[in-house]
Amino acid sequence: MSSEQPLNTTQLAIHRTKFALERTIKASERTLMAWIRTSLSMISFGFSIDTFFRAYTKAQKGVEAEPLVGPAVLGFVLVGLGTLVLILGTVDHHLYLRKLGEELELLGKKGPWTYMFFVAVMVILIGLSIFTYLLYQSW
Repeated sequence: MSSEQPLNTTQLAIHRTKFALERTIKASERTLMAWIRTSLSMISFGFSIDTFFRAYTKAQKGVEAEPLVGPAVLGFVLVGLGTLVLILGTVDHHLYLRKLGEELELLGKKGPWTYMFFVAVMVILIGLSIFTYLLYQSW
């Protein structure tokens, strides 16, 4: 026989609440990871488009060709939009976890700071640096 006492209804409720809260936090992190994936795709695709068409324009210098403004602008916009989308998704994630503030203490978490939040901040910094690079390359 088991020497453990069965849980009373209050202990069961606390136990279930902890698991429900953990599932909610994990769902929020999965959503943030989807934002990171989407924005990283947009940033890398925008950078690739811009880089490819800059190289293409350089290769066509001997031929009379107009500079390809459209693809360069598309690449620039994709990098900017990808970065902006991730900023908004990260802020939304952070505010959502702050709203769960008191409940987070049940799990022993000190605040709304998760590993995915820091990954998102790093990707934002990468996006901003690529955006700045493309901005200075176009001048």
